[in-house]
Amino acid sequence: MPLPHTTYATYKTLRDLDITPKSKHPEIDGTWRLGHTASWSRWGDTTGDLAPITASSEVEFQRLPPFTTAVVLLAINWGGNAMGTTSESWRNFHAQGHRGDGTLKNTFALTQTRVAEELPALYMTDVFKLVPTETASKLSSKIKLDLKRGFDHVDRCAGILREELTLCKEGAGNNAPTLVAIGDAAFSWLSGHEEDRRIAEVVDEVLGTGASARVRRMDHYTFGSGTHESRSAVLQSVLEQSLDPSFGSGTGAGL
Repeated sequence: MPLPHTTYATYKTLRDLDITPKSKHPEIDGTWRLGHTASWSRWGDTTGDLAPITASSEVEFQRLPPFTTAVVLLAINWGGNAMGTTSESWRNFHAQGHRGDGTLKNTFALTQTRVAEELPALYMTDVFKLVPTETASKLSSKIKLDLKRGFDHVDRCAGILREELTLCKEGAGNNAPTLVAIGDAAFSWLSGHEEDRRIAEVVDEVLGTGASARVRRMDHYTFGSGTHESRSAVLQSVLEQSLDPSFGSGTGAGL
């Protein structure tokens, strides 16, 4: 059974969702949309080519190969120290010259060779939006430091994730999407292994009781973590389960 294809309405709503913090933060300027922090698992000839995932109208969208929100990949946050700009949608995971993004591209290319179905582009996002740090440990420190300043990143990002997963579920025919955490940090937050369980609670709230316990883990793709083989094996398993006819029964099968 093919993965359900995303409509242009869902694609556009995800892209244009306003995620600008309601409380002013000194490091976050301008207006931010979800499309500035998310993307899809399709790349062009170069890692930075956004043409295969960019559409500004229904007509342009229909010309592109399909997309799906039935499987959602979540990394932890932006790497580095800079906020970047808000000029392009879907740039995340598609940075020109970024070795990690090229690695992820190659992992998906390998996975496609192992799955009989022609795969639609899977939705990709971060658990924590607009909080760039060099490492996951520095993210934890940043979250604690800003909380003392009165800025709660966990509450803010849990709220965004609630809207995001709701849209992904609706885009998958009202079936709970399979969540794949990229790396230990994303997995820990999504599956409820952090002391602060607000992110995992949103997963259970939107996708059904126990959904956080069914989050799959994939090796991260930077700093030499894991291999194409290990990452592709997880993706292949997830996709084959999701392509099974029982997927779509409304029971959360495939998670």
